[in-house]
Amino acid sequence: MKHLVCWSPEADERLQSLIEEGLDQGQAARILREIDYWLARGPLEFGKSRFENVRLGVIAPFAVACAALLRKACDLAVADRAQKREHRRG
Repeated sequence: MKHLVCWSPEADERLQSLIEEGLDQGQAARILREIDYWLARGPLEFGKSRFENVRLGVIAPFAVACAALLRKACDLAVADRAQKREHRRG
């Protein structure tokens, strides 16, 4: 089963600041693709369980705190991101 991966705006901002501080963009892209791969295929197996549905995964030099959400919550997050993108465009 494939799951939808939603990144928070805070994660996007933190990644951008790391790149501005000198993180190699190619390395960052490879790591993010690997994280997306694992989260899309098995979010409840990625990393180690911390509490309830929250997990902590590490693919150096990144550590990712993630939560498996119900489909409805994820749909709302995707709709919110799409709305923000449209607002920025127009």
